[in-house]
Amino acid sequence: MSKNIFEKIADKLLHRDKKGNDLKKYNIDLNGVFVGGVNNKEIEYDSYRKLIGTAKVCLNNQFHFYFSKKNGDYTSRIKAIERDIKISATISNHINKKTYTPEDIKVLKDILSKYGCLG
Repeated sequence: MSKNIFEKIADKLLHRDKKGNDLKKYNIDLNGVFVGGVNNKEIEYDSYRKLIGTAKVCLNNQFHFYFSKKNGDYTSRIKAIERDIKISATISNHINKKTYTPEDIKVLKDILSKYGCLG
């Protein structure tokens, strides 16, 4: 995607291309920062644990929102939310036991994006 003329002018005036190239010179080795080195699996696991917390809050809020509605029949919506809660609880158990698969994470992210909870 090409930049429009105003962005090109701003880049030239602010010397953004030079600054970007200057920053690329600095390659930070995170293994030197962290004593034990970077454990990408542990970082990934922590992000999935945060995803579980987001799922719990989001699905709980959705359930209570539709359960407390007085006007209209929302039984099908409530059943769908209950099904998604059961699926996310199963995936949560897999993540806690560290037996999750990439498909589990994809399903959990799909559920969260369906309810608008994944930023």
